[in-house]
Amino acid sequence: MKINLHLLRTLYLINRGSKTEAPMLNFILNYCRNLKNVDIEIDNEKNLFITKNTTNPLYMPCIIAHMDTVFDYDFERELVQKGNFITARDAKTKAPCGLMADDSNGIYCALRLLDIMPNIKICFTTQEEIGGIGAVVATENTEFFNNVNFFLQADRRGNSNIITFTNGRKIVSDKFVEDITPIIKRYNYSTTNGIFTDVGEIAFWCSVSGINISCGYYNEHTTNETCNIVELHNCLCLMRELINTLKDKEPYKVEFAPNKDLDRSLLKYNDYFSYNTHDYLFEPLPCDTCSDMDCMNCTKTF
Repeated sequence: MKINLHLLRTLYLINRGSKTEAPMLNFILNYCRNLKNVDIEIDNEKNLFITKNTTNPLYMPCIIAHMDTVFDYDFERELVQKGNFITARDAKTKAPCGLMADDSNGIYCALRLLDIMPNIKICFTTQEEIGGIGAVVATENTEFFNNVNFFLQADRRGNSNIITFTNGRKIVSDKFVEDITPIIKRYNYSTTNGIFTDVGEIAFWCSVSGINISCGYYNEHTTNETCNIVELHNCLCLMRELINTLKDKEPYKVEFAPNKDLDRSLLKYNDYFSYNTHDYLFEPLPCDTCSDMDCMNCTKTF
């Protein structure tokens, strides 16, 4: 599987932020126009649900990626590539700016897997960067998720992390970890803990195992953001092997302990904009009021 550098560079240059994801949503819709055996749904939160069903399998893996970024630029950007590394800068002033690899890298992996896999589901979410709003609403689409056997998301910095604990909870079964361990070791990955991303919400509400995978970006949320395209490609190859190995397995169910503060009735579409999700899903993190946006050098404790 070759690196599709044209696709990756195109994704990086699509300006969008939280609640302004429309340019990316439109790009993905156009990308899918000529693909066969693909069905598409969009919900009230503008989450995008894609199903590619070629052989009508009993279960399907689901890829998760978020369409928003922390940057909402209104100026033209250009990319600079030196060896395996890509950065971005203002096309006019040449000042460094956000690359949007978080989560263009995840979208890239999802679209490449959509190209090559005969059967796959993808959930492209909105508003991950402001509390996973889209992800929680997306889980109202129970028909879409009812035959998913595991979730994969590429939304982690670096090149070696498999996040199995995030959003304050373990999101995998022991059996799932057992089955993926020989595979991830071959790609020099190992399991560890994370802080927050969409798979933590979707795996929870669907009670199905999911992981977040390092996908080659660094210095996310800063103007020094960069991507190592070789490490991104390694992540994509890992995701492909995980799917090929586990695609026919029964769902890797996870039993979560009851939490009285997580009232599903609060998450209906009609009521959703009446509160901040942080008030109900977990205690506010220092990130909520952070103005530095320098995650790689963060010294705050959680």
